[in-house]
Amino acid sequence: MKTALASILLATATGACVSTVGPTNRDRDRGSDCTADNEDILPSLTIRTQADLDALPSCFSVDGNMVVERSPLTDFAAFEQLGYVGGDLIIRDNSRLAAMTGMVDVDVMGSLTIERNPRLTAIDGLDGIHTLDGLTIRSNDELTSLGGLSSVTSVYGPVSIESNGRLTTLAGLGSLETARALTIADNGALTALSALTSLRTVDAVTLRSNPRLSSLSGMDQLRDTGALTIHDNAALTTLKDIKITHVAGNVDVHGNGITSIAPLWSITRVDGDLVIDGNPSLTAVSGLAPSLRVNGTFTVSNNAALTSVYPLYVGTSAANLVVMGNTALSRNRVDHLVSSHRTQFPSVIGQANGATGANPESHTN
Repeated sequence: MKTALASILLATATGACVSTVGPTNRDRDRGSDCTADNEDILPSLTIRTQADLDALPSCFSVDGNMVVERSPLTDFAAFEQLGYVGGDLIIRDNSRLAAMTGMVDVDVMGSLTIERNPRLTAIDGLDGIHTLDGLTIRSNDELTSLGGLSSVTSVYGPVSIESNGRLTTLAGLGSLETARALTIADNGALTALSALTSLRTVDAVTLRSNPRLSSLSGMDQLRDTGALTIHDNAALTTLKDIKITHVAGNVDVHGNGITSIAPLWSITRVDGDLVIDGNPSLTAVSGLAPSLRVNGTFTVSNNAALTSVYPLYVGTSAANLVVMGNTALSRNRVDHLVSSHRTQFPSVIGQANGATGANPESHTN
């Protein structure tokens, strides 16, 4: 957790509430009735009942974690005088919560989790957040906007945007530059990643089971990552908008709607394994960089429509090559890799591909 913004504190005998000795580091006008001199600093806060709401001080911040769960709230008007949260802010399982209106420019020093709020349509009141320890937005059935996160530039832990059925865009994350890991998964209406234009540094990227995602455009500034996983995005027919050149770990492209991997040519080095598996519409591996080096195992498997592996003949190299279970791929073309490209692929396994058929490929076929 990052250092809290609380000033020097005096504990009461019960430990239930702490009052400030001097001004906090907040610089926000919360109204004439709320100043640094009368602000209460709560060690932690959990809101579940109306009694919890009725007990709130008129002007307060939270030095530790704040949890709002299974509450009667429909909005966040009760938190208008909240200054900051020194730990994690967790908003979950609030069946009546429709909006976060009421909070004004609240800063969060730890992680932010917003999950399982079935009526929540938008995230707002969080414009004061610039950095977080983690960010999770999950299973909010009516959520259509992430606009309140527009000031977030860095997340020191993972970012997970998952199972938000009506979220069509990631607009609101346009200022995000760095994250430990990025997972975009199971968002049934999401069509694009175009909001992620500022993203430059992320240790791992996972794009999984977003059935309407048709474009990877948006991550244009991202050049290096530790791992890249693109799984089960049925509407994704091309990887052309990838600009990554180096992956320090594994690349796994599985079960998407791609017809070719072009132009995955931007990736010139994979330090781990590269797997292209189970993409039912993939007809060719065209688009690989001629200088692509895979330091682990390069696997091309179970792509039922695959007929062409020509780019593997002309510069791509790997410590191991596995071509397996591509039932439309001529066995002659696989045998050619085994017999004639040992310099590029010292170890080649070719099994359970198509029958003997089309001859090895050249630039003319």
